[in-house]
Amino acid sequence: MLSKQNLKNFPNADAMAVAAANRILELVNACSGAFTVALAGGNTPKPLYSLLASDYYRERVPWEKIHFFWGDERLVPPQAPESNFQMVNTHLLNHVPVPMGNIHEVDTSYSSPETAAKNYEFDLKVVFKTKGKLSLGNFPVFDVVLLGMGADGHTASLFPHSPALSETKLWTIGVPAPTTAKPAVPRTTFTYPVLNSAKQVIIMIEGEKKLELLRKFQGQTGLDKTEYPVLGIKNSPNVVWYVVDNNTDK
Repeated sequence: MLSKQNLKNFPNADAMAVAAANRILELVNACSGAFTVALAGGNTPKPLYSLLASDYYRERVPWEKIHFFWGDERLVPPQAPESNFQMVNTHLLNHVPVPMGNIHEVDTSYSSPETAAKNYEFDLKVVFKTKGKLSLGNFPVFDVVLLGMGADGHTASLFPHSPALSETKLWTIGVPAPTTAKPAVPRTTFTYPVLNSAKQVIIMIEGEKKLELLRKFQGQTGLDKTEYPVLGIKNSPNVVWYVVDNNTDK
């Protein structure tokens, strides 16, 4: 059962974006070395990315410290509107002074999601070994992982009943085109060991169907990650759910 201690409710998406931006600013300023962020796709984090690109944050964030990665990506051209890379570029990266060498996008030119995932894992290992940011289990330790949740309970590109849910050794894994999500194209995704090794995980939730599912998580026991993959994210103080809910009495 999801603990209320891990929930932060906000009246609207703008308020949620401000809270997330301030938390990221706090964490990056407290970090003495390279700061690593795994980005989420979808519509929910767009206000956050746009806010970080605004004058206030653009002038205060030490962009040269931050390395950006993608928690999941669709195998589409990087200029395609369905690309998570393109979305983040449009709303954030094109507007802030991030060194090009700090942007670590997934190479989506491969026809096989398994090959794309293997290639991205190699790139990750080069960066994280160089920066000395590995866990005892030799998984990357992100300073912040941003996640969302689908109405079916998926997070990143970890979908219900997917074989990817059982992966314990790989950092990234290829995912066949899901039938329950749009666009229905193959993807790459971080695995649970990577997501659960992060110092801070922020799961951003907006939308009535997602709220209904979240209330189910709060009210029922015995639910598991096979049916609702977001439940594979450990319920710890390092994980916080930012939720747009202007009626918390429901």
